[in-house]
Amino acid sequence: MNIRIVTIIILFACSFVNAQELYKLNVIDGWGGSMYRAGDTVHMFSRALDTREVFGEWRTTSNVVFARSSEWHTTFVMPSENVSIRAYLDTLPPYELKEEQIKGAELSKRVYHALPQSPRGVVFLYHGTGGSARGWLPGSVENFTFVKDLIAANLGVIITESEETTAQKDLNDDGFIRWDVAPPLPDASIDYRNLRAILDTLINRGSITASVPLFGVGMSNGGAFAIPCAMALGMKAAVSYCASGRASNASIINIPCLWMMAGNDDNENVGLAGNLEAIELARRLSERGVKADAVIRQPHPIYPEIFTRAGASESVSRAIVSNLRDRGHLDERGFMRTTSDTIAAAVMADPSSYPALVTQNELTSNAIVNTLAVAYAEHKFSSDLSKQTITWLLSVLDGATSVEQNVTHDTVISRDIYDLQGRHIMRCSDSETHDALSIPSPFSNAPLYVVTRYASGRVSTVGAVGR
Repeated sequence: MNIRIVTIIILFACSFVNAQELYKLNVIDGWGGSMYRAGDTVHMFSRALDTREVFGEWRTTSNVVFARSSEWHTTFVMPSENVSIRAYLDTLPPYELKEEQIKGAELSKRVYHALPQSPRGVVFLYHGTGGSARGWLPGSVENFTFVKDLIAANLGVIITESEETTAQKDLNDDGFIRWDVAPPLPDASIDYRNLRAILDTLINRGSITASVPLFGVGMSNGGAFAIPCAMALGMKAAVSYCASGRASNASIINIPCLWMMAGNDDNENVGLAGNLEAIELARRLSERGVKADAVIRQPHPIYPEIFTRAGASESVSRAIVSNLRDRGHLDERGFMRTTSDTIAAAVMADPSSYPALVTQNELTSNAIVNTLAVAYAEHKFSSDLSKQTITWLLSVLDGATSVEQNVTHDTVISRDIYDLQGRHIMRCSDSETHDALSIPSPFSNAPLYVVTRYASGRVSTVGAVGR
């Protein structure tokens, strides 16, 4: 055989062997260790944390660059060498998440709060439709992980619930028990007034100061509520998980906003269209000079020990994952092939094929299904990007991030009148504004508010509520 041909064959064979060479990943205090090829994207996860632990950071002496070194779940690209990585965990300082009843605008409200002496800010947390304040407490792993991360960052936390949740009644007859999302005026929503009353009580007690920076973070309906509520109560910024808003609202939003969306969101009001809307809304705000970002969280693989986060033992978690793999629900990389609801339905239809799962109590079973939904990036609150959310909130305090500033000689472009349903009534001049507020809405005899837009891009909102 021609020597040149033989040489080429040998070189090709050597390169093929090298391409298949595997390198070992050792993960200390975490999961994801295995054998990988150079160039593989590797997912790592810290071990399950107790109520006093928070994730600190990933560290290694190897040639590795983490996508997010401070998140409990991160990725990196495997180099051409063996790698050892450690998850460094921190212990929370002493804190107390107090529960009490505080008088709202009309009813007494269940309130949980953890308020350090000199917080960098205070974050209100809002549940989704059908939820309650308890959804942020220990037992809800994803939500409570975020609460702990807030406390670790020296941010105070206030958690309450919607008026409809307190009353256990659909007060506005929309078919749901949830927050009253209204235009950004202090009196436009009973829930805005409740939060103001709770704030006033805590300020009067000396639990917080009147000048402490305030933020709002909500999930689903709570996310839709967070932004107008923040504007109505003068908060610094708002974060909306899995609620996109309407891009048309970009012209009236005047505070920093972050949208944390889910790649496989299956909610009928969100989905792919809602994710795209969040991106567009953030883009339009950024063009106006308002700090705004949208993040679309993607699915992550199911690792054998994943259900330890749901309260299962390591051996049980591995057995459940083995059941899921055997029934074809996971691909070769561990990613789910279908939704959590589909898997739950399969378990109900054929429980004998999932012996490790069906032996769990109801509480653990529900937590397992929720863990699957988070892994598939469905319409669920996720703690995968807790630190990114908190870093974004704190960045708001670093400088001017809103176009709502005192600007001299800022030309008024337009003034528009809306009713409290957000329906446009009319456009008016400066001289017409006062008179316009006394004009009944063509839709109903309802209060009105005025949105003023300026040449600089800033927006101001005033109203005559309760006319």
